Amino acid sequence: MSDFVNKLAEAANANIHLNRTLTEISKEDNMFKLVFTNTDNGKEETVHADYVIMTIPFSTLRYVKIDDSVGLSEENKMGIARLPYGKHSKIGIPMVGRIDLYNQLLFYFNLDDFITGWPGQQALTLFVYGEGKEDLTEKEGKNIGKKHAKIISSIYPGKTIGKPVTKNWNIDPFSQGSYSQQQLIQFGHIQRYLMPLPKKVIKA
Repeated sequence: MSDFVNKLAEAANANIHLNRTLTEISKEDNMFKLVFTNTDNGKEETVHADYVIMTIPFSTLRYVKIDDSVGLSEENKMGIARLPYGKHSKIGIPMVGRIDLYNQLLFYFNLDDFITGWPGQQALTLFVYGEGKEDLTEKEGKNIGKKHAKIISSIYPGKTIGKPVTKNWNIDPFSQGSYSQQQLIQFGHIQRYLMPLPKKVIKA
């Protein structure tokens, strides 16, 4: 994702300021006024703009003071205030080898550990959810990651498993919740939708 963002910045030749937290937004004389806190020195900075493209997750945006002059609808305000975000943890597992997992495995899920996952080009991403799983420690994430990476490696030999990395979305200061809301769904529904697909599905 960081490579994608960096490429966008290069293409736009943009002047990007990092380490700024938006605290207030209002509109005066057809100009938007945005107030930021510089997290490096704690100082307040003000920016005026003709247009604002707001990409802040609602879980964070709800803590920004948005003046009525901005003109948000009641529906917008309700969505910002109430839209729930997931509290699960994500485990990324680098997997490199002669088997192209991305073209062979469509989806992975384990109902015992409440895990769903899917492969990227060079890594397997696991979403772990359920009671007590939203605050996984690095050690817990490493153990879970190794367990399920071994399951997949036993079916697709030749993969080299890297060190799992754990991300707890609900304590992330930029999102304060996961952008991918995971909900428990019946196994039968998953099976019905995936059965006709040509790729393999692992049921653990």
